[in-house]
Parts: sequence; C-alpha cells; structure tokens
Amino acid sequence: MSREAFGGVVQTLEKVKKSVQEKWDGFKKKFEGTKTELSQEVMGAKSPEDLIALGKNSKRKERLCNWKKRA
Repeated sequence: MSREAFGGVVQTLEKVKKSVQEKWDGFKKKFEGTKTELSQEVMGAKSPEDLIALGKNSKRKERLCNWKKRA
C-alpha cells in the first residue's frame, strides 16, 4: 500500500471516528436529566461496547426473568 493510499485510509478512519463520537454525544444528550436506573447505566457507558455489555448483564433483564418465574 502506498503512503498516499495509507494516508487516505487514515483520514477516512479519523472522519468515521469523529462522526461516531458526534452521534454518541448526541445520543447521550437526549437522555440528560432522566433519572431512572437504566438510563443512569446507559449514561455511564463510555462506548457502544459498554452498552452491549449492559444489555447482556442488565439488572433489568434479571428482574424480568424473576418476574416471569413468579407469573
């Protein structure tokens, strides 16, 4: 890969990173002021990967499973 092509790839990667960060910041702003437990967990996430982990390990998910067992 030539230096010019590599430079173009790096520039594109930086643009994508900036775009994703802007969208992430916009998403977080939508939920400012919400005080529920779930939204606080979401607001504490530092990256989209953290959100995925929250979905897999959510206390809400555990409560839902417990509720279904009682029903």
